Amino acid sequence: MRKFVLSIAASTLAAAPAIAQDAAVQQAQPTAQQVQTAAQHYAIIAGALQSEDLPDTVKNQLFVCLYSASVREISENVTQVLAQNEQLSADNPEHVQAAIGAVCGVQAPAAAEAAE
Repeated sequence: MRKFVLSIAASTLAAAPAIAQDAAVQQAQPTAQQVQTAAQHYAIIAGALQSEDLPDTVKNQLFVCLYSASVREISENVTQVLAQNEQLSADNPEHVQAAIGAVCGVQAPAAAEAAE
């Protein structure tokens, strides 16, 4: 009986970090607005990656940004850039594109080629 109680206690202690981690993940769940905003930001990036008008150097920089950071992180930073700059509007797709470029460190094609 004592071994049984000890095994239950040990398994409970082993599960405690996982339970605590699950609680932290649940607290960090994004709101519906955050998910919608992130989806809009991702759609702009995905559209840019498929655009025939953008040079490959810009597309590569955007892809590296997506690869290196989560969509959540990128979107939160873009939202912050838009909020901190009164001249930018989150309702203007060109302003959002500019904020994404700033967050992702996108350099103009000539500057990107010179850096290589």
